[in-house]
Amino acid sequence: MRTVNHKAYACIVLLATVLLAAGCGDEGSPVTPEEDTAVFKTLTIPENLIYNLVLSYDELNIEEYAKLLLNTYDGDYGQEYCWYNQTEDAGNLGEVSYRRDEEIERTGNMFQAAKGTPVKPEHPIIDELEFVIYNETRTAVDSLWGEPCEDCWMTERGYFIKIRIGDDSIYGDDKVFFYVVPVQEGDVTTYRIALAIDVRE
Repeated sequence: MRTVNHKAYACIVLLATVLLAAGCGDEGSPVTPEEDTAVFKTLTIPENLIYNLVLSYDELNIEEYAKLLLNTYDGDYGQEYCWYNQTEDAGNLGEVSYRRDEEIERTGNMFQAAKGTPVKPEHPIIDELEFVIYNETRTAVDSLWGEPCEDCWMTERGYFIKIRIGDDSIYGDDKVFFYVVPVQEGDVTTYRIALAIDVRE
């Protein structure tokens, strides 16, 4: 992520992982939830993950956000969601990473600050939070974590994010690679984000 104000960035680091979005801002149209509605879609289609991600930011809804991230379980995947930050390319994992619980906590802190009710006294109130993800295509992947992975997908997404605290703002407009896996829930197949890899443009 590129920053324009280091003071603001230092504040934001306390609040959130900040991104789960992707691609260049000029590639594709924005993923836009319908106006005047906060209806989250079922996760039976991979693209609904991205739609719900944008809507969870719009609504500052950490419960719906958490539903998007893969849980650790003893099924087909012995892994859980992980965010990797600021890689040079899609083939490498970043040095900074967050597991599912930490990602949810950081993003939840950011949402609370954007609601004007920070979790901790030292967290500044976020006066403006703008988050955009752009439409892109997805491609099938046949392995993940070194294991075969059926009906798994990778989607490269452009993002734009703005966080304003008082007169200070930070901006980001790089890309993220999301890796999506199927999860069986009874007779229904749903999808979760397994990996998010932030790639520096």
